[in-house]
Amino acid sequence: MENQTTETLAPAVQKKSFLQRTPKWALLSAPVLAIALLGYGYSTGHLQQVARQASVAIATFVPAVAKAAGVEDQLSVARAAFAKGDMNVAIAAYRTHIAANPTDLSAHGELGNVLYTVGALPEAAQAYFDVASLALEQNHPEVAEALLPAVSEGNPMLADQLSEKLFNAQMRTDLARPVEGAPQQPSQQQG
Repeated sequence: MENQTTETLAPAVQKKSFLQRTPKWALLSAPVLAIALLGYGYSTGHLQQVARQASVAIATFVPAVAKAAGVEDQLSVARAAFAKGDMNVAIAAYRTHIAANPTDLSAHGELGNVLYTVGALPEAAQAYFDVASLALEQNHPEVAEALLPAVSEGNPMLADQLSEKLFNAQMRTDLARPVEGAPQQPSQQQG
């Protein structure tokens, strides 16, 4: 009986959780290691390759989702997926729509917005560059000008190309305008 009382009087041994058992240096170095691995994967192209493979897989999945949802239009699928927060499906659907409708400014811009949202700045810059180039072709230089900072943030080299395109478009516009006070060309008389 005395044996039982000493057992009940002894303080209960508490089990330590994983965080309590893990040394603090290990907990603090884990995020640094994860960031370093992600940086290495990105710089060597491994992450881009995985992302491309995922995009291909998703691109084959998107038509099935659209059919099951009763939606055939890829732009609608993209917008619905974005609204649900399914960015991978949204990106794949936008790319499918753009492949079929390469001059759709809105789709290019929306794709850029989705890519920017997920932190894919270089890809977003390319999408914005595509929108800006199309806008210049369609005589909307104000759209291209507005996109220049976003392109610059994601890809300074594309921003330089866009600046050059904007400059050339402005030069063409200026050359097409008649100069005030300049003599008009005489009309040719048929004789």
